[in-house]
Amino acid sequence: MVIGMSPDFPDARFQGDAGQLVFAQCGVSVMELNAELEARNLALPTSGASNGQTIGGAISTGTHGSAHAVGAMQDFIAGLHMVAEGGRHYWIERASQPVVGQPFYELLGAELK
Repeated sequence: MVIGMSPDFPDARFQGDAGQLVFAQCGVSVMELNAELEARNLALPTSGASNGQTIGGAISTGTHGSAHAVGAMQDFIAGLHMVAEGGRHYWIERASQPVVGQPFYELLGAELK
């Protein structure tokens, strides 16, 4: 897991704080992520009750917290690195909310989608 991003990686149009971007593997548990965030005085805006889920499981099943107006965990995913059939790599993010630039997804060996 990496918290924060080199100034070379965010897209010039990125509106957020690159120091608060998190690049985590899907098998990391919400508990592990929360511990790393807490050590940096950060926190997830919402998460499930037990923290026992993995990040991949929580976002794929719609895990949510009790804060009605905040949104669910998947609402805070800015991009995904996917490995597809044949070992092809893709970086997937919203075209309307770019997060990373070409140097980042090329470092991953990924194609932007």
